[in-house]
Amino acid sequence: MIKTLSSIALVLYPGLCTRLFASLKVVTISGLQSDIHSGKVLSVDYGVEAFGDEHYPFIILCFSCMLLFVIGIPVTIFFALRSNKKYLYSTGTTEEHRQRHHDAVDEFGTLYLQYEPKYWYWEVTVIFKKMLLTGAMTIIGSGSSVQLVVALLIVMVNLLMVLKLGPFV
Repeated sequence: MIKTLSSIALVLYPGLCTRLFASLKVVTISGLQSDIHSGKVLSVDYGVEAFGDEHYPFIILCFSCMLLFVIGIPVTIFFALRSNKKYLYSTGTTEEHRQRHHDAVDEFGTLYLQYEPKYWYWEVTVIFKKMLLTGAMTIIGSGSSVQLVVALLIVMVNLLMVLKLGPFV
């Protein structure tokens, strides 16, 4: 069950990030600006004034979901791996230790087996990279060169970290 839930969460994660970050993106339309309207609307729904009375409940919901999913999924994976850290790579000498190792491989193997024991947490960095490249890129200047430069910087920093640290087996 844990393996299935973690797989589903990791498949849905980039889409969740994109949707949640996009729901905060604001577009300014100069023709709408007046005494009763700020001229700022949501990019996903031009009928909703950004940060208006209609939008505030959804801002709270969006930040709650960001906390729960965007931050919660990687933090949960990190603590699940950390709590089983001594069983991840070592089969141990006792039967109980061997069983716990086997259970850890079955439940979390896809999250850590491709990395060196020293980098058991590396999948969390991969998840955050996904979040930055899918979700955060929706807010940073859509279609502009700034978006491309920021995305390239994220990818280059990740590449440099992988080349310097060598986390893969």
